[in-house]
Amino acid sequence: MFSDFKIYKIPILYILFSSIYILVSDKFIMEILDQSANTYLINVTKALIFTFITGIVLYIVIRRDVISSHLSKQALEEKEKQLRESEQLYRRLVELSPDMILVHQEGKCLFINTSGARMLGYDDPQELIGQSLFDYIHPDYHEGVKQRIQKMMKENISAEPVEEKLIHRDGSILDVDVAVTPIQYNKQPAIMGVIRDITDRKKTEDALRKADTLSIAGSLAAGVAHEIRNPLTVLKGFIQLFNQEGDTHFPYSKIMLSEVDRIELIISDFLMLAKPQHVRFSKNSLQEIVQHTINLFETQAIMKNVRIIPNYGPDLPQVDCEANQLKQVFINILKNALEAMPQGGNIHVRVLRKDEKHMLVRFSDQGVGISPEKIQRLGEPFYTTKEKGTGLGLMVSYNIIKNHKGYIEAYSEPGVGTTFDIILPISSQQKAAEE
Repeated sequence: MFSDFKIYKIPILYILFSSIYILVSDKFIMEILDQSANTYLINVTKALIFTFITGIVLYIVIRRDVISSHLSKQALEEKEKQLRESEQLYRRLVELSPDMILVHQEGKCLFINTSGARMLGYDDPQELIGQSLFDYIHPDYHEGVKQRIQKMMKENISAEPVEEKLIHRDGSILDVDVAVTPIQYNKQPAIMGVIRDITDRKKTEDALRKADTLSIAGSLAAGVAHEIRNPLTVLKGFIQLFNQEGDTHFPYSKIMLSEVDRIELIISDFLMLAKPQHVRFSKNSLQEIVQHTINLFETQAIMKNVRIIPNYGPDLPQVDCEANQLKQVFINILKNALEAMPQGGNIHVRVLRKDEKHMLVRFSDQGVGISPEKIQRLGEPFYTTKEKGTGLGLMVSYNIIKNHKGYIEAYSEPGVGTTFDIILPISSQQKAAEE
């Protein structure tokens, strides 16, 4: 089975040298003691037999040790092979994982896979090695992360998965699910985290939640609007009756009738939450609609020590819209801006051409501002940043702009102010005429 000469070498040498020694020594002793040849043969034979038996035993022992050593070497090589294969498989799994796998020690990144680097906006994982974890963890979660790290290192136990927010290289916020556990990395205690991007899932959940809330709001809006319309119809009838009798008896009847008509328009807009209504669009000037809205707030703005400063771009094209609905949107935004500026200040209103296909209406105030977490929820049913607000005004506004095939973007910085951008498509006829 084994061709290695090591098995035979020692027993053969032992038998050879022992036999020579026996033959020579016994011959020498026989001559000194003058023994007979028979005695010499008997002693030599006995010694040689013992030598051969000892050599065989020595061969068996050595052979067993060599076989055992060979098998141990094979087992060790097999284990090393399995370990290398397991390590290679682990590395492939880590690199091919769509989740971020990160190892850190005392808050310093020791390892991050390619998916993790890309999740944060980096092409090369080496760019993140040595950086602090807290460079890309949202500040709101710093204290919680520090406490979990201390607890894991002290108790050597895994932490429960938690949701956190990370900061992308471009400044955007990522929602992530984080699972961490203590490990040994390069023979030193460290922490490994498996981090999954759940931003899309959170957006889907928010969209579903908004849809459910909007459905409830729609049902409520339909009921409230119906109940308001009934007494409003009666009031309108009496005002019309007073109006027919002349201004002498009721001089403010025309103003009241105008405001009742506006309330009816607001109710109609409110009903859009419950059931989309067919709206007839026509070409209108955004500049005129915005200016008319500003005129409505001039007195209120003066009382609050607020200046509304309009700025209109040159040669503004028209848009396809329902003017009263857009006016309602602008009223909601200007009203919110005034309420956010109790100490006064300026509101800048700009109307300009955003690009070849869109117009931009921008309202920028110098109010108290809105936190990033809250601004993401603007437009949700019943969500408001005001103490006595309902959130329905912005919800209706977002819905109106959506029905006009536009969208609203909001930016804010607490203590600095808030900006609302309303983007609307340019009239198709206007674009055709320009082309």
